[in-house]
Amino acid sequence: QRAVEGWDWSRSAHGHVLSLPEARHIHPAGRYRYPNFPYSGRLERCSYFREIFESFPSPKMSFRLLRRGPQSSYALHHDRWAGSHSARFQIPIFTDPEARLVLTSFESVEEIPGALRSLLEQADFAGAAAAAPAHVRLHPLDAGVLYLFDTRRVHTLFNPGATERLVLSFDLIVDDWLREQFADVSAPIARRSSTRVVGPRAALARDYCLSALHPWRNRMQRLRGSHR
Repeated sequence: QRAVEGWDWSRSAHGHVLSLPEARHIHPAGRYRYPNFPYSGRLERCSYFREIFESFPSPKMSFRLLRRGPQSSYALHHDRWAGSHSARFQIPIFTDPEARLVLTSFESVEEIPGALRSLLEQADFAGAAAAAPAHVRLHPLDAGVLYLFDTRRVHTLFNPGATERLVLSFDLIVDDWLREQFADVSAPIARRSSTRVVGPRAALARDYCLSALHPWRNRMQRLRGSHR
């Protein structure tokens, strides 16, 4: 409650992001990335989130709260923006027991065969998993549990319940400490090349302007149906 108090979700990337730290807390490779904007600087007033942040000494590419409204899902997407040298973690805070993370084996939406893509876009995720179990898997994510998964493949999150879903999501640069703690952490990134650091001046100006346009961009996404 302290973290989200007074936050206007429409200001953020895609209308569902609250970036908790200040920009200086994020590694330069991710500091100026569009999905992190705008930074709220609320980490300092949220002692438990700060404790989680500090308990992972690996450099951070992002540290965000993600909100998913009731009876909705994300458009099919991938999260390669976080870089090939990072790993995605999530801790659900509030979640419906029927909510599912939908992971596919495809690197782009265009790769998905027509019939299967139709099932996914119609939110028939159980049908898609039954039709192509080798390519589509559904995962329940319980509240209070730390999850590590590869979001560089096409995926979505389906929240069929009557209440909003809130998760803490963070991307960490894979270093020796992270490899020691999580034996499988290198698997999702082994096939990718490194992401270059985005220069601060041009990137900051670009992303500052993009973040100011978030509310309009979010409205256009909803009108196009690409953001549910």
